[in-house]
Amino acid sequence: MRRFMAVCLALLVLLSLQVPSHAVNREAETAAETLYQKGLFRGTGTDPSAPPVFELERVPSRTEAITMLVRLLGAEEEALSGAWPMPFRDVEDWARPYVGYAYAHGLTAGTSAAAYGGDAPVTAAQYLTFMLRVLGYESGRDFAWDRAWDFADEIGLTDGRYTAANDAAFTRGDAAIVSLALYERQQSGVSAGTAEWTHEDVMTRTLDDAAIAKLQRIALPRLKDAISTYGDFAAWAAGQTAEYRRESGDRSGAGVLFDAALQYVFTEEYLCSNMLAALAVYCLEDDYEGIGILAGLAYDEQWQGVLAGNYIPVAGGYLVLPAGGAAELSRRHGTESMTFRAGSVERLADAAALLPSGWDLGQLWQISTSDSRYFAFSKGALLPEERADTRLLYENPEAALRRTSLDQSTFGFATPAETATALTPASGLALSRGSIDQAAAEVNTMADFFAYLYYSGFHAYGSDLYLDDRESGLNWHFNCLPERVFADNAGNCGGTAGLAAYLLDGDYDEVGLIGITFAAGEGGGHVINYVRDGGRYYVFDPVNLVSGGFDARGLNLQSAATLEAAAEKWAARSHWTEKLMMAYESTTGDSPVGWGETNVTFMFQNDKANMRILLETESQGYQFVLQSGKDDLRAAIEAARARGKSGVYDPN
Repeated sequence: MRRFMAVCLALLVLLSLQVPSHAVNREAETAAETLYQKGLFRGTGTDPSAPPVFELERVPSRTEAITMLVRLLGAEEEALSGAWPMPFRDVEDWARPYVGYAYAHGLTAGTSAAAYGGDAPVTAAQYLTFMLRVLGYESGRDFAWDRAWDFADEIGLTDGRYTAANDAAFTRGDAAIVSLALYERQQSGVSAGTAEWTHEDVMTRTLDDAAIAKLQRIALPRLKDAISTYGDFAAWAAGQTAEYRRESGDRSGAGVLFDAALQYVFTEEYLCSNMLAALAVYCLEDDYEGIGILAGLAYDEQWQGVLAGNYIPVAGGYLVLPAGGAAELSRRHGTESMTFRAGSVERLADAAALLPSGWDLGQLWQISTSDSRYFAFSKGALLPEERADTRLLYENPEAALRRTSLDQSTFGFATPAETATALTPASGLALSRGSIDQAAAEVNTMADFFAYLYYSGFHAYGSDLYLDDRESGLNWHFNCLPERVFADNAGNCGGTAGLAAYLLDGDYDEVGLIGITFAAGEGGGHVINYVRDGGRYYVFDPVNLVSGGFDARGLNLQSAATLEAAAEKWAARSHWTEKLMMAYESTTGDSPVGWGETNVTFMFQNDKANMRILLETESQGYQFVLQSGKDDLRAAIEAARARGKSGVYDPN
């Protein structure tokens, strides 16, 4: 769900037929009238001077119910403007945006693999399940969907009137009654929690320092069994020896998998607040019912970053907790903790007020599981997976505009005029939300491209795609198409270099990429860019500009009269040992490279325009072998590139 009660339950019911007023249950009529006055319930009739008419005794269909839910979430505009693939063949055209949106967000399923069954009547259990999901509860975890009335009664949403006996007799009048109860509950700030915990309670230590020390290297399931309070978890986290960073991935703020958090903890590589928050949920989900992650996309004048912490539902609201151990680890490593301040809130959205000083919040997300890729920057937004366990609580698009203009004076341009760009924080962010061809029309210089990366919130993230060639034994490495990189607003070296070549194509005398193979043991290779402007070549590294925090050292902009000389100057200032360098022109992404057990790099002959070798170290076995690619192998690589997923090629 991408909006959480964003406009106070924008519930709009489609109604068409009149019934006598004496046949309508008085409570249902009152509820419908109240919602109607608030703009949340529609009447029917063509006479604007006449009282509204409601079909309160009719049983709504599944399609009507899901339409109510989408409108309840304030998501109707998004539903109507989106394209939502779904397998159902029995959904009417007018209803496809609503059913498709709900299906894409895990809110509904069909009656079979190809049928939605939209004409079937909705039951009390189904409608109450929808309402409970709006409140943040999960079927299968918090309640049984086919007896949703039990839990609805328990939390006071309903009063015992719905049972198995009348499950199938749920009317539109009942829908009005339940919807009004939900509206009043939301307005009153009643929360999901019933526990009486305080901050002091959850931060209690049951394990002393000696016991915590013994837990530092044990297997995670044993750690989960040993830790039972947030205080113990914070003590364990504070004892980690991994480097603490203000962001996951690199300085651009890439998302991580929960599994990666475990890997980084136990290989002592690095930690950050979002990893700690995920680990806390894993370790304590059996100890604190409903514990989850708060993830916020925040901005100061020079930075965008993810702040993460935890929340625990309690009676009357939620406890908001700084990510366990973050404060101690950040002090030890001399960096910011990038987490929330401790506090108590009635609604989770109120946690927006618990940011550290100096930060503005762009988005706030609730994440109710540790087991997902739970955030990734894209175009000024923090976008978790499309899952029912993520919910947008707060959004302020203006926060992204707080960033100051990018200073390119130290980037190594020959003259100050070359640093000029018409892009601003507002126009750069807006450009990233349009089409790639619109961006190409506005990005006409290197300075434009660097500004675009900065203002759009582009992040350096992801590893190569690869195809395991079982026939030759080679592993072919390549990256996503520029269109995919633009849409994701994220890419690794090859993806970012491919995007640069696409956006700058036609703006210089020559625009291309340089594929690099490093010395054995240095991590494979890299892809950078070059342009020719008049009689001079420029070589630069856009992905390391991003990952290096837009520092000139990451960009490593070098120029010379020949491409070979410019590339040599770039290599002399890089921190790798370059053994092979191949230049080529391309607007369709980087050229695939095949690596095996030797130092040879295989490439497809004539794969890209103007391919030429800039560096070979044949005396050490580093050389290029250009081969004619089999059509089916090339097709398999391009299919994997288009999907954005690695694969296997086995002609047998």
